[in-house]
Amino acid sequence: MTATPEFVDASLRDAMAAVWPGYSAPGPSGLRLCLGAGAVSPRDWVCVDGSASYPELTPRQVADVLLVRGGCVRADVSDLSWIAPASASAVYAHHVLEHLPVRAQADALRRWARLLSPGGWLYL
Repeated sequence: MTATPEFVDASLRDAMAAVWPGYSAPGPSGLRLCLGAGAVSPRDWVCVDGSASYPELTPRQVADVLLVRGGCVRADVSDLSWIAPASASAVYAHHVLEHLPVRAQADALRRWARLLSPGGWLYL
């Protein structure tokens, strides 16, 4: 299935509802990161991918993308140190972890978790 904006939101909502009935999905008010999205650009999410189809942005342009909470950034998904800790309400990394070297996976998970604000979601 193609990861449309609706699919991403529905996936998060359904996964969390299965674990915590009554829990609602993170709203568009917080920074939402879609990692390894490829050709997909869900609305109101900042999509990060190393793909050549993603634009190379200056630091100022990246800051603008994060500020408006939408757009695409070409970057290494295992190193998101340019994003402030505890600033994301959701990090969506569906079928991404297996593309990282095994020795880098635990560190990437820790880095992604650090991006989450309290109550934020890390969807793998």
